[in-house]
Amino acid sequence: IWVGEAGNGSLNVSGGSLGVGVSVSVGYLAAGVGSMSISGGDVNVAGGLMVWNGAGTITVSDGTVNANWITLGQTTGVGAMTQSGGTVTAGTLYPGYSSTAQGTYNLNGGTLVITNVYATGTGPVRVFNFNGGTLRARTSTGAFIAAGALTAANILGGGANIDDNGYSIGIGQPLTGVGGLTKT
Repeated sequence: IWVGEAGNGSLNVSGGSLGVGVSVSVGYLAAGVGSMSISGGDVNVAGGLMVWNGAGTITVSDGTVNANWITLGQTTGVGAMTQSGGTVTAGTLYPGYSSTAQGTYNLNGGTLVITNVYATGTGPVRVFNFNGGTLRARTSTGAFIAAGALTAANILGGGANIDDNGYSIGIGQPLTGVGGLTKT
């Protein structure tokens, strides 16, 4: 599914079930501007949930989202994902995938369950903001939040809750800010 392929587009999921056999690309081409809002229901993506080469936002306030991976800014894209509720489960989270892409994940509530946060490039903006909610591990890894994966990992007033889910995890990325850190 392309949301905002070469122009403006939006996709709103408020209930029911959406199954996608490949990927969802929000802001697909450089001229594309897309938004995706999930406020209920189930979204299941066999491939990636992505902001591609354009500009895009993904918001999750309720429901469940399952994807193989999440990319916020693929080649030249600028992407942001804000979660205030619900459960998002994915493999790797790639904020700012390439050297010119920009990506931000705002965890304000709900639960984000991932294998790891990783960067393949050196994009100028690769940010994870903790402001409530829970970041939960899917497996053991020494690079749960890999060193250098982010340009910033900010702990805001709502704090950071990191759940190892019984796995052995390592965080090489510095976590900074005014909020508290809880590890379970």
